[in-house]
Amino acid sequence: MEYVDIVTVGKHQIVQALKNDTIDDFEDALQLECAKEFNADYIVTRNLLDFTNSEVPVISPEEFIREFEESG
Repeated sequence: MEYVDIVTVGKHQIVQALKNDTIDDFEDALQLECAKEFNADYIVTRNLLDFTNSEVPVISPEEFIREFEESG
């Protein structure tokens, strides 16, 4: 947990996700809104194509691990 944060979801993030017309899937839009709200460095997911319009960089778990190993 030293390198990963868990964020909370509240009314603001839910409303913003519902307003987001660039991502079709509500759960993906919610993840994006939370990532934006909390200034996340990345969204780590296997569903890269679901986040093609993401304002937050999106990387695969494998990429995240490689980057973590290189920076550590």
